[in-house]
Amino acid sequence: MESMTGYGRGEEGGIRAEIRCTNHRYCEIGLKMPTLLLPLEDEVRKIIQEKLKRGHIDVNITLESKTTLKKILFKVNKDLAQAYTSVLIKMAKDLDMPANISLEFLLSKVPDIIQVEETPVNLMKVVPDLKKAIFQSVNNVKMIRHREGKAIENDFIDRLDVISGVVTEIEQMAPQVIEKYRKNFEDRIKALLKGQAIDNNQLMHEVAFYAEKVDITEEIVRLNSHIKQFSQIIKKLTPVGRELDFTLQEMNREINTMGSKADEIVISQKVIQVKGELEKLREQVQNIV
Repeated sequence: MESMTGYGRGEEGGIRAEIRCTNHRYCEIGLKMPTLLLPLEDEVRKIIQEKLKRGHIDVNITLESKTTLKKILFKVNKDLAQAYTSVLIKMAKDLDMPANISLEFLLSKVPDIIQVEETPVNLMKVVPDLKKAIFQSVNNVKMIRHREGKAIENDFIDRLDVISGVVTEIEQMAPQVIEKYRKNFEDRIKALLKGQAIDNNQLMHEVAFYAEKVDITEEIVRLNSHIKQFSQIIKKLTPVGRELDFTLQEMNREINTMGSKADEIVISQKVIQVKGELEKLREQVQNIV
């Protein structure tokens, strides 16, 4: 199980990749990269999405120097230099002047003699280094995600134990509620009849009707089943965030029904305790991949 938050960084061949992840319902990737690498954007997005699955993922790719991608060449225009020199020599001869022509003079007057060329970018040579940098950053992110995920899993286990214990207490209290109602109802009838005989059949009918109204056996069985299911889900190696979220919705539905049926203050208090733990679980589940 992984959390959705994390940070990772990787470097290879002058290419640096940084990834920051925060919570998000889906997989949303924000990508910043140099213009020279934009043709590889789709491939980068595909790698990130396959590895990180879910969350708001900010990816920043930078180059230490553009020379890592381009090779600069200097080309001398000999024809231009010779033509310019010939003209100066002829001019000096015609004017009967010395032809003191230096290289510095030529370069200052004719800068185009030396031309700068950049070789085209060969992206195929860049891809291996780019992938290595991205994989390093992804692995670092996943390492943090796994560590945080393990801490959350331990918290889940502790809270599920608390919930399970409280549900057991509610299950033990439920029959006592019916017996308490039977006794109170019988006492009220006796007080009204003032010593007259009680119709036991009518009494049992009333108690049975009440027992059916407040019966929470099905809700307890289903809630215990969901607790067991939740415990199994968090052990999976695949993304489980959405599955846990759905299971929590079902658990909340059952405990809410139990709360609406409860006719005993102690059970109502126990239901509130369970709902508090479920809310804490829900907050944590929002951070699970």
